Amino acid sequence: MANRWPISSGNWSNSAIWSGSIIPTASDDVWANGFNVFIDQDITARTLRNHPVTSPVIAAGGSFITTGSRTITCTVPLTGGAGNLGPTTVYGGFVTYSTTSSVLIVTGSDTVNIVSDIVGNLEVAPFLVSYPVSIENNGIINITGSISGFVYSGVIVRTISGGTLNISGSVRGNFLRNTGGAPSQAMAVNTNKNINIVGDVTGEAASNGVGITISSPAVVNLDVKGNVFAKSSNAAITNTATSTITITGSVYALSTANALSLTVNPCSVNISGSVFAAAGASAISSTSAGTSSIRGPISASAVFPGVQFTSTTHFLSATGPFLNVNNRNAVFAQNLQLISGSTTTWTFDTETYAEQRTLYTQNWPGNFPAITNVRSGVVFGDTNQFTGTVAIPSTGSVLKGVPVDNTTGSASFNTQNAWSALTSSLTVTGSLGARLRNISTVATTAVAIAEKGKL
Repeated sequence: MANRWPISSGNWSNSAIWSGSIIPTASDDVWANGFNVFIDQDITARTLRNHPVTSPVIAAGGSFITTGSRTITCTVPLTGGAGNLGPTTVYGGFVTYSTTSSVLIVTGSDTVNIVSDIVGNLEVAPFLVSYPVSIENNGIINITGSISGFVYSGVIVRTISGGTLNISGSVRGNFLRNTGGAPSQAMAVNTNKNINIVGDVTGEAASNGVGITISSPAVVNLDVKGNVFAKSSNAAITNTATSTITITGSVYALSTANALSLTVNPCSVNISGSVFAAAGASAISSTSAGTSSIRGPISASAVFPGVQFTSTTHFLSATGPFLNVNNRNAVFAQNLQLISGSTTTWTFDTETYAEQRTLYTQNWPGNFPAITNVRSGVVFGDTNQFTGTVAIPSTGSVLKGVPVDNTTGSASFNTQNAWSALTSSLTVTGSLGARLRNISTVATTAVAIAEKGKL
């Protein structure tokens, strides 16, 4: 492992800008040294940093800036600050210590791949506002790795409108400590963007430890394929912008904060998964306008509704089932509709809390038998909504001894039955009896034989 730093601003591929005239390699810790290094090729380094060092003397500040479609790989997590979380845990990566610039700035309208975990600025004095990664790009950014906040945010998405950000990894707010209430979310977004996350999003402990903050005037489409948790005093996702949030996974409030907190501007939420409140908060709290859907169970806690949509212009559609706990409704909403075709239940406590009562939709299948297992014409179901279709023959139409209905058949069969069937239809055209009538009798047969004997 070696240290590398530029001695002037310039392109990464230019050996003349680097200390010792050596372009950094995958095993190097690389400092910006107060200069701007333009990433004009795919690069791999152990870490990228812009904090100062006393020996050798390396200046604070500077940034690494993309100039086109690039793949940037760091072999240890990208972090901010001094790079030391404790006596035995040392983080390298994108380390920032500057008041004016991030370590990595993604610009332009190209495709940039970042292969590394990203951790926000660590808690070291002085507490300077800086971020490991700033995205000022309307192209495509792919991050392979988890993103975490610390004293300051891990990723800032700002300035340039449009483009797509894809993240394959978890996104979590500050999970240790934060002095002074700095914005320690994992990711902050204040510009228009399509954001796709394959991984969990978590709000953690400490001040402002939100997973993702989305702020006005952004217009954001956020798609999360993973679970969304509020584990402590911070939401997993806060939104004050015009946004659409789609979650394929469960949404849980596990402590004192809402997993989703939606305020001010129109925000629609579409969830395919379970939604559960905690003792300290609802899973979703919204005061914004919008049109949302929840396809999955919704449960209150003993203190808070599962979801709260308080705006008179927010319309919530859901499938249930809904579970009230004590006197708390699973859903508190000004406008609530069931999604068409839902076969749902809503469970309430009685006034003494001694037992529960469950309401069913009319099409609820319950534990009723299928109509194909019920005698034809028999009406059944809690609201007589079903009619049986099974045709049961009479016992006289079933051979004697053969099981039918709750007894056995009584019909018998013998040679007399066969003879009676034949003789009873002698005159019916095409019957066996009619055919026999046209065949020679015993007498006519004898005459034919005698005549043949004379030949």
